[in-house]
Amino acid sequence: MSSQPEYVDEVGACTYAALNLGCFAVVWLGGLGLALVVPGAWEQRWWVWLWGVAGALTIAFAAVWFGPMLLKGGTYRVAIRVGRLEVSSPSGNFGPSFAVPLKEIAALIHRPVAEGPDLYEVHTRSGEVFPVCSASGERLLAAFRRLHPEVPIEHRH
Repeated sequence: MSSQPEYVDEVGACTYAALNLGCFAVVWLGGLGLALVVPGAWEQRWWVWLWGVAGALTIAFAAVWFGPMLLKGGTYRVAIRVGRLEVSSPSGNFGPSFAVPLKEIAALIHRPVAEGPDLYEVHTRSGEVFPVCSASGERLLAAFRRLHPEVPIEHRH
């Protein structure tokens, strides 16, 4: 569409994937570094080996999850334009691409999660539920509060 959007939020897939992989690597290396400086850690070799294997498996899982996003690239884009919420996703890891007329949105849902990133969803009047990437979710809710306060926002636990 050619009209100017009311709101746009973009997240680069490469940057998102690289930051996540970097965080996993820093924690893993930090644990191994800690094993080097803690007196007696090498005497408890099982602990060092367990940390190394668990960390390597975690990084391998993260590489399988984030690797395609890092290699393929693209931009996750959320826009409010001409009475529609449009989400364009370069990877299934972000969630699906979708477009919903604003009048069809029954509620925007925010689900706080203690163990990871919060969950954000768009619920439609027809019962469809579309996830919104956590990297854009809070900013999208703020945009709706400012631009379209008629759309209900719910916080569910």
